[in-house]
Amino acid sequence: MERGVRRLLQQLDASYRDRVVLIVSPATFGGSWISLEELLAAHCKSARYVVATLGKYRTRGQCIAYQIPYLRYDKYGFIATNPARGFVYQLPLTVVSTILAIVYRPKAIIGNGILTCLFALPAAKITGSSLIVSYHSLFSRQRPFTKLLARALARHFRHVFANSYGTKADIAAIIPDTKVTVVEHWANDVFFEKVDRDRVRKALNVGNQFVVLYVGRLDREKQFDKIMRVSVLLRDREDIAFLFVGRGEFDQTIERLSRICPRVRYLGYICDRERLHEIYAAADIVCAYGEETYVARPGIEALASSTPIFLSARPAILLKVADGVTIPSSIIPREVGWIVDWDDVLGTAKMLLEIKERGTESARWDCRAYALARHSSKNLQVAIARLEECLPALKGIEGLRA
Repeated sequence: MERGVRRLLQQLDASYRDRVVLIVSPATFGGSWISLEELLAAHCKSARYVVATLGKYRTRGQCIAYQIPYLRYDKYGFIATNPARGFVYQLPLTVVSTILAIVYRPKAIIGNGILTCLFALPAAKITGSSLIVSYHSLFSRQRPFTKLLARALARHFRHVFANSYGTKADIAAIIPDTKVTVVEHWANDVFFEKVDRDRVRKALNVGNQFVVLYVGRLDREKQFDKIMRVSVLLRDREDIAFLFVGRGEFDQTIERLSRICPRVRYLGYICDRERLHEIYAAADIVCAYGEETYVARPGIEALASSTPIFLSARPAILLKVADGVTIPSSIIPREVGWIVDWDDVLGTAKMLLEIKERGTESARWDCRAYALARHSSKNLQVAIARLEECLPALKGIEGLRA
């Protein structure tokens, strides 16, 4: 009882409210959430973060979390690609986040995605909160009416953080250039640390096998089904091991496959950075995905861990794949990885065997050097400066390391 009264008094205290930030996200896993989580962790240690999310809450920070039991975003999130269906899908999240905004009166509401923020706009207006967007998706292919409505509503956004210049260009039609800050993907400092690779490989019991690793969402959009088929094709090769990390629509399928194929192993979802870094470092190659202008977070973390990447030539957005969009060869240097059309499963398997014969050890130094130059936590500095401009009451950086 006493604790409840104390908490209520805190909520009524103006200085407490000035430090409250409400985060609204359909999920608390995956690259878009990690980028948002690390940006906030680096920005200010004294803020009070309140998180509203669908499904299970996963985070490393100290937050007040409100979890809404619901359809898993990694399996059913495709519904939200259409604004009308997205509104229905996110309706419980919209209702709960509006209630939380009224209760906590946050200084800012930060939404993971444009649609999430559009649905949070009434709550921001009621409470006078700044509305900030973290954007990692595709909006330019929406219908004209949707774009027109979004343009009218988006003028209420305080600021937008985009994960690449391509993403910034994608929303140029609805949001002014001055309101968008590009924060290219970065790897946390943990991924640049040295690892006793032999020790980790021994613990994983992979011996001298050529280890192919996939980390990320286990779904069609990230083209996981193609790599899974490659692992089935090479299941009888005793010199190759496939390790899979993540969750999604195929997690139960890959778990069943791992039971009948001894060289296919499913390690589940790994939240611990140190453990994930060790697995990246133990691998010989990491299957990665991205879009025309960037490599997604798992690929960046792999490079920071000194492991070359095996990048899909198709973007990890189904609408772009349907339009025949491909990833340019210039997206990564030749010294740190390969770009391959995973749709050709047999060709992909042959390419992996060729890489195995050549070896990847000589590329490991180049991978880390490239990631250090292009994708270190220094990428956060611009974002932090802009976030402090948007939320001056929350100033108080204690360092970039999350």
